[in-house]
Amino acid sequence: MGSCAPDTAGPVLRLQQPDGSLLVAGAGVLSELAALLRPLGRPHVVLVSDPDVADAGLVAAVLEALQPAACPGAALRSIADGGGARLPPGAPGAAVFLLDRVPAGAAGLEPTKTRAQKERLEDFVLSLPGAGRGATLLLAIGGGVVCDVAGFAAATLFRGVPWAAVPTSLLCMVDASVGGKTGVNTAAGKNMIGAFHPAAVTLIDVPWALPSLPHRHFLNGLAEVVKVAALASADLFASLEQQAERLARPADSRATTADWEPIVRLVCEAVRLKASIVAGDLREEAHRRAAAPAPGGSLFREALNFGHTVGHAVEALAAGRLLHGEAVAIGLAAESAIEVHLGPGERRPLAAAAALRIGRLLQGLGLETALPGDLCPEEVLLQMARADKKSAGLLGAGALADGLAPAPAPGAVGPVPDIRVTRLLDIGRAMDGGRAGPVAPGLLGFALSRGACLRRAPGGRADAGPLELRVPGSKSLTNRALLLAAQGRGACVLENALLSEDTQVMLRAINGGLFDEHPPEGGLLRREAIWQEDGSLRVSTRHEPGPGPAPTRSLYVANAGTAARFLTGYLALNAATGQAGRVSLRGSARMHVRPIGDLTAALAANGADIGAAGSPGCLPVDIARGSASGGAMAVRADISSQYTSAILLAAPFARAPVTLRLLARKGAGADLACGRVTSQPYIDMTVDVMRAFGLEAHSLPEDELPGPGVPADQEARLGYEVSRAAPGHTNPSSYAVACDASSSTYPLAVAALLPAGRAVTVRGVGARDIPWQGDAGFCHLLARMGCAVDQTADMTTVTSTGQLIGVSADMSGMTDAFMTAAVVMAAARGRSTITGIANQRVKECDRIAATARELRRCGVQVSELPDGLVIEGADLLAPLADRATGPIFIHCYDDHRMAMSFAVLAAVLPSIVIMDKECVQKTYPTFWGDMRALGMVFDAPASLPAEAPEPGMLPVGEAPAAGPPAAGGYHVLLVGMRGAGKTTRGRLAAGLLACPFFDLDELLARTLAGGAPEPGDSEEAVAARTRAALRALVHAEGMEGFRRREAALLAGHRRWLLARGDEAPGVSPVLSISACGGGLVDWAASRQQLTEMLQDARIRVVFIDRDLRDIEALLQAEAPGPGADGRVDLGEAPGVTYRRRLPHYLGLSHAVYPARGPACAGPADDAAHFAGFLAGLSPARPPGNALLHVGDLRPEVVPRAVAAMGARAAVHRGHSAFLTLTLADYRAPVPHAADFGLVFSGADAVELRLDCVPGLAAPEPCRCRPGPAYGPCYGAGPGAGCLLAMVSEQVAACRALLAAHGAGAMPLIATLRTARQGGAFAGSTDQALAVLQHCARLGCQFLDVEMAPGDYGLLAGVCPLQGVLPFRVIASFHTTDPGFDLSQAEALVAGLPTELFGRLFAVKVVAPGVAPLRTREFRQRVLRAVDARARLAGQAYAPLSVVVETGPAGRHSRVLQRLCLPVTHRLLAAPGAPGQLCLRTVNTLRRDLQHCRMAVVGSRVLVPAPAGAPVAGSLSPAMHQAGLDEIGLAGRTFEAINVDSVDGLWPAIEGEEPVTRLAVTMPLKRDAVRHCAGGLSPEARLIGAVNTLVRAAGKRAPGAGEALWTGDNTDWLGVARVVGPILARAWSRRLTERLVPEAAGHVAIEPGAAGPRLTVVVLGAGGSARAALFALCFALALPLDVLVWSRGLDTGDPGDRSTEALLGDLLDWRPDGRQPWAPAPGVRLRILRSAESPAGPVDLLVNTLPPGAFAEAPGAGGRVRALVRGLARAGTGALVDLVYNAGRFAGDPAGQPGDTPLMGLLRQEGPAYRAAERLSATDPEARRCLGQRLLPQAAGPGAPVFIDGTLPLLEQGISQFQLFNGGLRAPRCAMLGGLAAGLAGQR
Repeated sequence: MGSCAPDTAGPVLRLQQPDGSLLVAGAGVLSELAALLRPLGRPHVVLVSDPDVADAGLVAAVLEALQPAACPGAALRSIADGGGARLPPGAPGAAVFLLDRVPAGAAGLEPTKTRAQKERLEDFVLSLPGAGRGATLLLAIGGGVVCDVAGFAAATLFRGVPWAAVPTSLLCMVDASVGGKTGVNTAAGKNMIGAFHPAAVTLIDVPWALPSLPHRHFLNGLAEVVKVAALASADLFASLEQQAERLARPADSRATTADWEPIVRLVCEAVRLKASIVAGDLREEAHRRAAAPAPGGSLFREALNFGHTVGHAVEALAAGRLLHGEAVAIGLAAESAIEVHLGPGERRPLAAAAALRIGRLLQGLGLETALPGDLCPEEVLLQMARADKKSAGLLGAGALADGLAPAPAPGAVGPVPDIRVTRLLDIGRAMDGGRAGPVAPGLLGFALSRGACLRRAPGGRADAGPLELRVPGSKSLTNRALLLAAQGRGACVLENALLSEDTQVMLRAINGGLFDEHPPEGGLLRREAIWQEDGSLRVSTRHEPGPGPAPTRSLYVANAGTAARFLTGYLALNAATGQAGRVSLRGSARMHVRPIGDLTAALAANGADIGAAGSPGCLPVDIARGSASGGAMAVRADISSQYTSAILLAAPFARAPVTLRLLARKGAGADLACGRVTSQPYIDMTVDVMRAFGLEAHSLPEDELPGPGVPADQEARLGYEVSRAAPGHTNPSSYAVACDASSSTYPLAVAALLPAGRAVTVRGVGARDIPWQGDAGFCHLLARMGCAVDQTADMTTVTSTGQLIGVSADMSGMTDAFMTAAVVMAAARGRSTITGIANQRVKECDRIAATARELRRCGVQVSELPDGLVIEGADLLAPLADRATGPIFIHCYDDHRMAMSFAVLAAVLPSIVIMDKECVQKTYPTFWGDMRALGMVFDAPASLPAEAPEPGMLPVGEAPAAGPPAAGGYHVLLVGMRGAGKTTRGRLAAGLLACPFFDLDELLARTLAGGAPEPGDSEEAVAARTRAALRALVHAEGMEGFRRREAALLAGHRRWLLARGDEAPGVSPVLSISACGGGLVDWAASRQQLTEMLQDARIRVVFIDRDLRDIEALLQAEAPGPGADGRVDLGEAPGVTYRRRLPHYLGLSHAVYPARGPACAGPADDAAHFAGFLAGLSPARPPGNALLHVGDLRPEVVPRAVAAMGARAAVHRGHSAFLTLTLADYRAPVPHAADFGLVFSGADAVELRLDCVPGLAAPEPCRCRPGPAYGPCYGAGPGAGCLLAMVSEQVAACRALLAAHGAGAMPLIATLRTARQGGAFAGSTDQALAVLQHCARLGCQFLDVEMAPGDYGLLAGVCPLQGVLPFRVIASFHTTDPGFDLSQAEALVAGLPTELFGRLFAVKVVAPGVAPLRTREFRQRVLRAVDARARLAGQAYAPLSVVVETGPAGRHSRVLQRLCLPVTHRLLAAPGAPGQLCLRTVNTLRRDLQHCRMAVVGSRVLVPAPAGAPVAGSLSPAMHQAGLDEIGLAGRTFEAINVDSVDGLWPAIEGEEPVTRLAVTMPLKRDAVRHCAGGLSPEARLIGAVNTLVRAAGKRAPGAGEALWTGDNTDWLGVARVVGPILARAWSRRLTERLVPEAAGHVAIEPGAAGPRLTVVVLGAGGSARAALFALCFALALPLDVLVWSRGLDTGDPGDRSTEALLGDLLDWRPDGRQPWAPAPGVRLRILRSAESPAGPVDLLVNTLPPGAFAEAPGAGGRVRALVRGLARAGTGALVDLVYNAGRFAGDPAGQPGDTPLMGLLRQEGPAYRAAERLSATDPEARRCLGQRLLPQAAGPGAPVFIDGTLPLLEQGISQFQLFNGGLRAPRCAMLGGLAAGLAGQR
């Protein structure tokens, strides 16, 4: 059929297909193109390609090959179309057609494989002069999409014209170019329209085409090569396994023709194999005609669908993010894994082995085998059942019995039908000729799932009939036997050998030539290990002439510790193979930190040449073969028995007989004197296996041990003498591998947890195994706990008695079983203790810590010991119904024993979810099938928590989320100099935090006065009386008496506060704020009190550090004289006092609030930020959510919202960024001041680059007096050179800058980049550490801390402060070296100490950009290193990873970095780093944000309005569009339309560009609820109205013709954020007035006595009113009397009777599974009846009525005016009017421009309101007010204020924007500008 002949440039394959088509593949064959096309005789050649191929110069190269001289008669013209190829000037002409450029963000060209592209091509050809059926030839140059479109067009043009193909992608070469299939995609699925029309000529020039192919696309094609090899050629598959490491390297590593030759051979062989399959079934019909066998005895063509059934579904759901081959790789892994998960009676050993090999090969090639994190198996199953053209339409009768619970799809009718897939018998052999057969969807879903969700089936197999199974063979025995069999000669069959990842490593070593031998007689003695049909493993040798292929020089051992150590010993000691050279052993990141140093040291001492390529004492290692000399040797045996076994197994083949001493550290080896070492049974096992293979190792008595040479700190009392093997040593014919005793512990543990009387029998493990498999004795531990046990020599049975009791156990003899024992002990009654397992801390993870952590997830109390655990049994054998039903998610830490042990708990817990089910492949791949045999039911697909979009992410399930304060909260004590603003700031902050405020000087004065203040006293009067009383005290008792009384008051105040409990309502964790006198720290007793407070978690001491110059100016303005302020005149200048007190202020406070520099004009300017600072002082509430999660909840304003919405707020954000704010001086005026607020648009945090400030970059020596125990001095005056004082000024100025531009709530990231890492800081390490520690005390939420390989000193100095202060650490490394080796980044992460790594929020690595190909590799290597380090540290989740590159070449890395991306802004003078981009630019480059995320191009957002009420006046479009444009989402538009009703909306929004987002306005908010078939948020469900609709992409409501919409409501957030500060201030003022008399000792308030209450009136009963009521009753934590009035409640309007019913039910809501909300304690809600007015003052009036309600008219209008008159006469409170007006209220002479009708009415009716200040989004100070959430203070406490609807509109729009745009941070300033511009335009 074809031939593969050698060629000077490599092999060439020439195939003539039965249909006459010709295929030529090889190297250098492009030159034959013209000659191959000449016989076709077509004068008009039309080249079809795509822009990327043309840009790479490949189209031009083909044009050169088609010279007229070489192809006479061809009419060549230059006609460019489509994507605009850049062809070199003077290139030969041709008709060239280019497909459209693919949208940015798509993984490949698949989006252009459409009917529209084919139609364009056809029109283009038809337009060419002379084109016709006999004259035209299409020549496709490109990948599979180009060939599919060109071939399909050729099939239809002129009823069929010939075409030729020159594939340029590997996928096209081995797939699309063979077989003749052509087609395009439709909405119904892939390739649904097409034709069989093979190319007349296919020319594949591998080394010409592939070098320009992106590496990802190269790997994409390898998936198809793996598929063909798995189906048809075991030899090709083995070749792929051997070359996997080289194939996974980027193309730039193949520089010569010789480098490409292996790939040419692979391609030729893959093409040949596929062609042979296709030749027997040209039109894919034979499988429907023939029963068996396949045509010609080969495979049906249908076999080529292997992996595609799943792959096509995954590819469709990934929506362009995955390439075809990447999706097929997932399909190959899943479809083959079915064989592994079958039950014991259904499983075929060879097929299961093939599945493991396929998965391992795909991973070794760099292809993912797991579903993307955002896809679930259920979606894939449905996609296969509904769309894949190869699936069966009905349930098949031959479905496999999978034992999985059914998982019907939401909205699906009936069960998911069986899926038809191709299944393998072995590598190279398919079942039934490759014909697809039915597979139960549950089984395939389980194979697709990353995790396993399992439970015991009540009444199922677990409760009836005997349970019996045989566990796999021992991993330890299998690896030992393999190593010995591979060193001997002859065939040896290993019966019951274990099929696992570990043994696969040994098989790859054997089959890769690592054990081949050069015998004396010449030639090569090759060794191979092959699985047999019965599941045995045959190791054999065969003699071949000649030198044979080059042996393996590098071996990847993954996480196989046994294989790694055994192979190390073999390579160094075995001198019998005659092989020379060096071999490198590498492993996973975990293996690169697991110890092997004692083994390599022992071998090196014996002469072995071993080089360490990584960390000392760990892999990777480089070993010179046979370099050890043998003879006398010694090895440490108190760490791992594998070191001893590694030497013993290779010793018989060493140069000289080996005598081995086993060493142990003195004082630690008491057992050594008795002849025991660590895991002695495993050494005995080694000796026993050697004996079975005819090799002897005799133990030596103590008096025969070799003489001196033992290190002084060690001793040797045990040893072995190993005899040399005879030349040509022959293996036994067979060896029976005993079953793995460790694996047997899991089914036996299940037996212990079954109902009484149930039993499980494990065959193959019995008493005979105990001497060398200690875990075989596990059953006797179960017997001690209460089980009935029967054990024979080769069988163990455990019967449950229904009761388990706790025991204490030394498990040093069966360490691998301790986790199994732990879960059984967790189910027992009473305490259990496990000891003797210290070595388990250095296994796949810290198993002791990991077991403890996961048991706590299960509700079990457990504590760690250095060598074990103490477990408080939870008595889990109680009935399942007595316990909660929620699933428990178990993290496996990439440890197989963690997964299997905790799966046992499914027998007693309702649902256990093992997060990583694949890790069991290490030792027990068939575990899940055996668990099904024991009666476990798998709820497939497993439902896993949302995970990070990329490896290394910190998943939100464990991220500390902003939530309610810890029980009891804490009290704040303010200290600092007189004049620092303690009283003013404290009182204002208390008002925002709704807590009481106490001035200790005032309390002392009141105590001295002996009576309560007069009613109605002003603050000025109270202050005057305080000063007089203190002055009298100083005069009477002197300074000492004053200080003594002050100290006594402080002690009493502390006791009183802690005894009072939580009087505050829980608005924040701050329960009270108290301000102390400035001289408090001068008195020793007071300092002692403060010292004690530092140790009390219920108190936080804060030092307010105001600039000394400001303090001096303030004091100089006061009247001079002794005691001018009522306190003590110390007789010294303020500066002297400040410097004397400063060490005490600093040393006696938890945190420092900087109020320094000219930017901080006064306390009132930053009260809101100060309140937030105080509310965030708890270490239990670290920041970080802004960079991880959706939401802008602002806990200091709406705390209950944070508590109730915690789960929703923890939804992972798709993107987050922080602004690098680089200013030379943050105190100086900023450029573009009017628009500077735009700088912060879309950013989630602000990076403060302190090293960019010149004074900080090169700090001068300090000339101030050092402070004790604080590091560098903290001085005051300018030019003093005090580093920390300058830091305080810069941080304070930065905060003021943010607050002035509406960004006061943004977290700060303090960064001090040193000169050695590309920054400007040139100070010492001690200075850098002092600055960072000081920034933590200043309240910076994040610290960017530098690290370097081997240098983690700064991290070690900063991280311990996290136990006291709430900040997160970003560990960063920056390099400017373009030659930076990526392995250094991995080493940097791997070297992070565990105690520091666990404290990190993120790991950031920045390096110069070099090339796009390196960007992804750099990123993936860092991400994987972080993930591996987390697993090593025993952490369930890894820190966030930030990997970016600098310079123009690093641009792509910034697009890839989705979370925590550093950005700049166009208004800043310079970026923070070379190549740093604006967020707008980054978002523009992220095309998925433009189109893909919404699944449409240019999504439209519409604002519906009622009939006859045009929405042209709506401000939402202007507000949202301004935000979209500012952050680079210009592809999304926001417009307005009018509709008569909600029902009339849907036709208006459908069409070619359907609507995906809806913002709903009055009065449609309630009607829209019934259209939310996709669900409602808990808030919308409670409110009964929606203002936000989001369309689920591609889905429709079941049984309906409209889209599937989900509904939400953000109106309540707009109300809560505006009214929260108003009510908090009012309540704080009243609470303080109530408590101060008691604090001063005048009265005693009974506990539980009624406290102050606030009155709120809400006007209206529609959707907006409901949102307002929800905010008041549910979101705020204040005692409120809420009164509701609407027109319908007076007039009897039926529409408002529903509101009355709502009010009656609202406060009866309780949290349940659907919603987390409950009414706030103390809220009273009632209807304001006809003619009724509020009884007392109204603190807040919220209006939701439209403007027409206030017209003077009979009925309702008059009632409103009467109500308003009553409120106006009260003259107190605030008005929040949810409507807004563009002009003055008609007929209101007192009205002001911009007033709403109700505001005008209040001004007219109430004199107190006439001068009320109005806040609106158009006010000049609006940005600052919004940023700080601070109402103006000029009006004084209680003075009325008006707020119009623009502010709530903006606040709710902020949340709506984030819901509409996938959690992107809303650009507040830009949206404010858009809103103001829209309002100004209306005016």
